[in-house]
Amino acid sequence: MKRRSAFFCLMLPLPACSNAQAAEDFCGESFCLRSISPDQVRRRSPVEDFTLYDVTYRNRHFRIYEGDNPRAPGAFVRTVRTRLPASQARLFRKEGQIEIYVDREAVPGPVPIDAPTPPPEFLHIATACRPDEECGIEDFASLLQPRGQHQ
Repeated sequence: MKRRSAFFCLMLPLPACSNAQAAEDFCGESFCLRSISPDQVRRRSPVEDFTLYDVTYRNRHFRIYEGDNPRAPGAFVRTVRTRLPASQARLFRKEGQIEIYVDREAVPGPVPIDAPTPPPEFLHIATACRPDEECGIEDFASLLQPRGQHQ
């Protein structure tokens, strides 16, 4: 079946065929997830001022909150590194889950009146996790890159 699909794509250069074998990226408003295809992501905007992304990665469920007012974090564990420009990326634990809060750096200076709407200030990444495990959250967070700078 795979050989037949490849042959079909060679015979008819359709956009769907050219992307069938390549790794894809999924982009939110201010970030992109490298090598995450759109079919691994479910996007929801329960209200206008934030968006939730439910992502399946390596057989785990991760949720990304993209907005300006995240819920209160759990107990601080340590700072972590991400590829996103951030003033702080911090790892927290709450009962039954592990979370990374990314507080994006604000652009200094006044914002012109005709400027486009700025991207959300916060990304919050969470997954269910036992207290003695890390559950791949830092590996998942390493896939996040600023939108427009992903490759």
